[in-house]
Amino acid sequence: MRTQASLVAVVCLATLALGDSSAEAQGLTLIVNPGGDRQLALLDPSSGAFRTLAPPIGGVPISTIGGADTLDRNGNRQLFVGQPSGGATKLYSVSTISGAPIASPDVSNDQNGILMLEYDHGENVLFALASVGPGDRQLGVVNLATGAVTLRGSPLAGEGLSTGGSRALDESGNRFFFVGTPSSGSQQLYVVDTSSGAEIASPNTSGPFVAIRSLAWDADDSTLFGLFTLANGDAQLGAFDTATGVVSLRGNPLAGGSFSSSAAAMDGAADRYYLAGQPAGGDPTIYTLDTVSGLELDSHAYSSGVLDLLAAGFDPGPLFADGFESANFDAWSVHP
Repeated sequence: MRTQASLVAVVCLATLALGDSSAEAQGLTLIVNPGGDRQLALLDPSSGAFRTLAPPIGGVPISTIGGADTLDRNGNRQLFVGQPSGGATKLYSVSTISGAPIASPDVSNDQNGILMLEYDHGENVLFALASVGPGDRQLGVVNLATGAVTLRGSPLAGEGLSTGGSRALDESGNRFFFVGTPSSGSQQLYVVDTSSGAEIASPNTSGPFVAIRSLAWDADDSTLFGLFTLANGDAQLGAFDTATGVVSLRGNPLAGGSFSSSAAAMDGAADRYYLAGQPAGGDPTIYTLDTVSGLELDSHAYSSGVLDLLAAGFDPGPLFADGFESANFDAWSVHP
């Protein structure tokens, strides 16, 4: 009986140490810049707790493009395209559990380069927007094992097309969204069929904003959200009408003045939009916005030291154990 009781006690203590998996915290997986290389980090939006995973990835400076990154939540992989100093462009796959590289095949058949990535969890497909021809854009699929790009459809604009990193994926609707400006026209919201690569629509964008910082598709509400720059340099949440390109702002401006942002992510199930930004003269802060009202629900200053935040993805998975939520770093299940 003593042996059985001891075993029960050990099991109970182990359960307490590991945390209740049914009550896991939810957080952000980040790509950060540690002096030229790339590295994964974690950020808890409920406390501002920040922590890096493992050492930097490449051991050398890696050049990346904002937008050419995505999170595979089911596979616990952060995917991004980068070019190590003196080397070929690669597709990096990095574990979000350990922070260690999984694979980094050379990218091929990417024409002038991959500019955006989005992972389709329903189809287990990595979509890419590539630069083709004289600066046009075309949708493609990337082979995760080989890095080879297979283009779909045809070039979208038939001319030069300027794009930033603002993109989103409607997985169930098979639509890839991005913002671009053709050389002979106005800024447009491009809607592309991921099955065929064909353009579905490309309405001109309009609304009370001067620039688009990020896009995110909310599958639960079937809404395309975005973070928009206002005339005074501030930022505000809004939603696109994907048929007309009209933006309706929600809530209030965030800072009341100039505001810089570095990374954003969506938790559609909880109606949350997370934003890492910094008001003029203020500290780096992680904001939680309500996507229904557009209002700020929470904000916490965070300290990443000299590390620049380059991208963020929301991950509700088992990586974020109870210790992460409480900022009790000793209780984290993952350590660098």
